[in-house]
Amino acid sequence: MSRDWKKISSLSSDHQVKHRQTADINRKLSRYALTEHARTRSAQRNLAPADLQYVLEHARIYHVADSVTFFLGRRDIPEADRSDDAVMRLEGTAIVTSTSEESVIITAWRNRNGTKNIRRKLR
Repeated sequence: MSRDWKKISSLSSDHQVKHRQTADINRKLSRYALTEHARTRSAQRNLAPADLQYVLEHARIYHVADSVTFFLGRRDIPEADRSDDAVMRLEGTAIVTSTSEESVIITAWRNRNGTKNIRRKLR
């Protein structure tokens, strides 16, 4: 029985750690409001709040018209994270935000060659 209790207590401590990590991510992401369109697109592209936060922290930034685009390319992913499949699947993810005082995530999309489209819009 003591082994079972140890398993339960370790599971509950793991759950507490994950809950704290989720709370930290939500707090960091809270400065960005998601539009309904962004929520839909993120769900369709299987992007969790933690994924959005990772892209916002590590991506290259492009200022296009009245928006800011965060694009995560292979070069933007730190060497230490490249062995993590969960991070490598984010390669090619772009997040478009507004430039207004209140930062709003407008949409999210994936395309490994996405910088070509972003650069084309700059001209």
